[in-house]
Amino acid sequence: MTSDFPEPQPAVDDLTQLVPGVISVDGADPELVAIGERYWALAGFAPEYGTPVWCEKTKDIDTAGWGHQIYAVAAAGVRAVVPGRKCPACGGPLSLTSRTAFQQVCDNNDPEASPGVWTQGLMPRLRV
Repeated sequence: MTSDFPEPQPAVDDLTQLVPGVISVDGADPELVAIGERYWALAGFAPEYGTPVWCEKTKDIDTAGWGHQIYAVAAAGVRAVVPGRKCPACGGPLSLTSRTAFQQVCDNNDPEASPGVWTQGLMPRLRV
């Protein structure tokens, strides 16, 4: 039986506890750090849906020739770490791979993770 009522959404106050800390990668080019900071700049959450509202759309962030997949370029400059959450694959701090992964966390789901995601998955997608 279906209901005419929407699924309950998390309170925006609860979601603000999940806002990732953005940490520069040691030795990363300053241009990559700037791209990563722009990628992860969060304006807040839509109160009616509990979804993240980003300061910029990904299509508006220039990757400055570093690659075409913005999430991979951003990951080369910064890590977005969710406070108090652990990676389901390794048990370490939860470092997000993309805005989609952050949405999964907001939806109270573990984002997909696999060992070596940074070296085997994302890093080869960059121009070096």
